[in-house]
Amino acid sequence: MHMLHYDLFFSAGVIKHRLMLSIQRMLIERQRKKDGDEREQFSPLIHKIHNQQGRQTVQEIFVKASSRFVTSASIPQALARYLYINERDYSEALKWAEKAKDIKENPYTFDTIGQIYKSNLKFNMDKEKQEKSHNPEDLHTNIKIAINGMKAFQRAQELAELADEPQEETADDNSEDYPRKSYNVYGYVSMLEMAFLVFDILSKLPFFWEHNPIKKMYLQSFLRGKIRMTSVHKEDNEINNRCVEIINEHERFLVKLKSEVKEIFDFLDCYFAYIKVNSEFDALNHRTVSEHFKKYVQLFCTTPEEMKKEKENKSNLNLKLDIEERKVFLEKNQADTFSGILQHLDKSAEEMEKITECYAFLHKAVSQKNVQMKINYIISNIVLCHLKPKSKHVKSYRFLSALLLETLQDIGLYHHLPDAYYLALLLFWPSPTEENTEIGKYVTAIRKSSHKRLSKLLHKRSTIAYFYLTKEEGLKRLVSKPTLDESFLPKISRDTLAQLWRNGDIFKEKAIISRLHREEFKDRKCA
Repeated sequence: MHMLHYDLFFSAGVIKHRLMLSIQRMLIERQRKKDGDEREQFSPLIHKIHNQQGRQTVQEIFVKASSRFVTSASIPQALARYLYINERDYSEALKWAEKAKDIKENPYTFDTIGQIYKSNLKFNMDKEKQEKSHNPEDLHTNIKIAINGMKAFQRAQELAELADEPQEETADDNSEDYPRKSYNVYGYVSMLEMAFLVFDILSKLPFFWEHNPIKKMYLQSFLRGKIRMTSVHKEDNEINNRCVEIINEHERFLVKLKSEVKEIFDFLDCYFAYIKVNSEFDALNHRTVSEHFKKYVQLFCTTPEEMKKEKENKSNLNLKLDIEERKVFLEKNQADTFSGILQHLDKSAEEMEKITECYAFLHKAVSQKNVQMKINYIISNIVLCHLKPKSKHVKSYRFLSALLLETLQDIGLYHHLPDAYYLALLLFWPSPTEENTEIGKYVTAIRKSSHKRLSKLLHKRSTIAYFYLTKEEGLKRLVSKPTLDESFLPKISRDTLAQLWRNGDIFKEKAIISRLHREEFKDRKCA
């Protein structure tokens, strides 16, 4: 503290750049905990000062340090974290977080702002649970906090996606709540957390109460944009009327929230399907997303019992209800996306049969078939064939190839999703005795499409290979990694097998050489 007051130490030519960085690190660098990537909340020095002298001294040190290191965003950012985590002083924390953002706009400074809003919202919700009386103005305050938090996290995610190239590491890089260069999808995860806090707030309102099936249905319909607040049955009293006014004021934000959440789930499902989890931080993100998806299912996916009751009451709408029932089933089981279906390769064959049956029904029942439905129908057959080759729901290679060709003709070679081109590589890749001059255009198409959609997320990350080509024909030509592993697991440990895959030595094994098709690219142009 005393060193920060002496101008001599900060005069040009007296103190070296390395010493200045050392002082900053003493204030902001947090040590990692013994298990995993998580760090301590503050640096050892700040922990010690807080325990011995309290908030006032800690804040004085950070304020003085901020005046010395005027170009460092980490100092005000660390103070902001200290104030909201330790002191619950959200207004003061926000002031310093904004100062950090003004110095340096990056995913981390915006994330800190978002975390302050999220912590403030949780604090308010916990406080309101303890109070017997409910003030509608609390709803107004909380929705505004949520809106600001969502904006901050969204901006953090946008900046993370813009930062293609890693910057030179400085002291600032050690002040975040996550490992360096791992922000990739953290903004999306935080947006999910904030959105579900809003859903929780709404579900506690008297006319949306989650434990009453009718009122829960009103909430579902409102968040889906199917009804306005005027259609929601409620008691005519001052509290309800004021709550309705507040909801109407923020209707645009609230009604968009459900669809935004679904888009984030679909995107993250794709991310976790194709990207190898390389750290405990990635694994934690995955667990957080999975837990929130369970909440999403409970809130938005109507139960089979409710569907059955609706069908009995509305027999003339049976077909529409049958279609909706299957769509809900697919969404509930994370099988309404291409990447989600791929992840069923290590799940039960029975569940995969139900998924494939749903797509078969939709393929027949829906007159206006969209591209994604056709693509999902094809990949569901491929996955089911792998899990249960003799299932009656598995369509023939000829049928699936014809459906894929029809789909490819509809979308051309410039579709924004790579899924159809991935299927083309699986089903149309030529065998050693075949000559397919068309395959090259699909390789080019998937490269361009993947670059548009996934390039920022794939930056310096390993991807997952779900299928390999064997020397057989038709759908039998495709084999998954777990199936290949079965040839080795009785003989060697999983750790040893994993190492063989990592270093590529697995492809020197006789069991792999004899089973897989090796492609030579010398004469065949595929790019």
